[in-house]
Amino acid sequence: MKRNISITLGIMLIAALVIVVCSYPSRKRITVVFRYDDISEISDTVLETKLISAFHSNGMAFTTGVIPFVFNGNQGDPALDQAEAENIPLGSAKIELLTSAVQEGVMEVAMHGYSHQTIPAEGGHREFKGLDYVLQYEKISEGASLLNDRLKTPITTFIPPWNRYDTNTLNILNELGFSVLSADQDGMPMRSSPLLFLPSTCELSDLQKTVINARDSIDPRPIIVTLFHQFDILGNDVNVPQMDFAEFNSLLEWLKVQNDVEVLTLQQALAQDPGLNAHRYAYNWAIRDSKMIPPMLMGLIEPQIYQSPFPLIAIIALFYLGVLLISGLIVFLIGKSMFNISNELIWMARIAVTILLISVVMYAFRGSKVGFRGVTGVAIFIGATIGIWWSSLQITKKHQEQLESS
Repeated sequence: MKRNISITLGIMLIAALVIVVCSYPSRKRITVVFRYDDISEISDTVLETKLISAFHSNGMAFTTGVIPFVFNGNQGDPALDQAEAENIPLGSAKIELLTSAVQEGVMEVAMHGYSHQTIPAEGGHREFKGLDYVLQYEKISEGASLLNDRLKTPITTFIPPWNRYDTNTLNILNELGFSVLSADQDGMPMRSSPLLFLPSTCELSDLQKTVINARDSIDPRPIIVTLFHQFDILGNDVNVPQMDFAEFNSLLEWLKVQNDVEVLTLQQALAQDPGLNAHRYAYNWAIRDSKMIPPMLMGLIEPQIYQSPFPLIAIIALFYLGVLLISGLIVFLIGKSMFNISNELIWMARIAVTILLISVVMYAFRGSKVGFRGVTGVAIFIGATIGIWWSSLQITKKHQEQLESS
């Protein structure tokens, strides 16, 4: 018995050490990706030129979401009378700017929707989510053709406007040869999609703090995707700028001297970690949506980092395994002292704890989501059931040996 307990504790200790070693590598590398959305024929070319220059001077590159046929009216309200508005394709001057930046290795171009005009829909802005398959296919294929033809480079990354998409969107992207989707962390998980997923995680104003937090995270290779727009620097009628251009340039200079930080494009980050697939995105989504995480471990979740879910899953599993083991050992020790009274007590305890275990499991899984208390209760009663059966079998065996020896 003591040998079995020692083996169990040893296995748990080894598992804990493996988690610690994996979670805190000697050389943690933090990946930062800048995703600049909404470049179009009507966007601010002066600012874009300054951004390209800033990244170039700091030896960095960024990903930009380009709108092929930008709608020059109110993009967020289709109910308005916008008879004078139209879709404007990307012109030669903007094409030249983008092509030059791509050739210099400063910029990576992604397709940012078709026109960035929302469709009439309940529950927020969207250009594609809820649109039928045929219309989505026509828009995405036409936009991709324009960018591929004029930029003379394959566009394989798609950024849906307002970060919203559906199953049709994913299937069409795969059919048209796209390999990467970058939205946000609240999108729909679809494990069967062959696309790679690298969502945005934080705003520009939070980037420096997020990098500092990433150093203390349990993720051995944390990834931060900071999403920003023209209005985050210049502002507009609705949005207050998060920082001016001088502050943005200072942020790049700060990142440049951080020895543990590497600034990459979306495709470069994915090339380093091809495991950023739909399964990992679904695991991240499930963890962020889960009620099972113990309150004392909630601090391990960093919402502004695209974390690897596996160290966190391992720690959560170890927590509940510890609860189970402690419960089992306590009940085992109590049972060994009590079950010497009578055989009837042994059978009563076995039946009672088994019924209680079934009841607790049924109660914990009664709803659509299992919470922390439910899982803790199940772990406690599984441990208690094992402890009672384990101790009672030991006592029964001892009684049989006494009878045989007498």
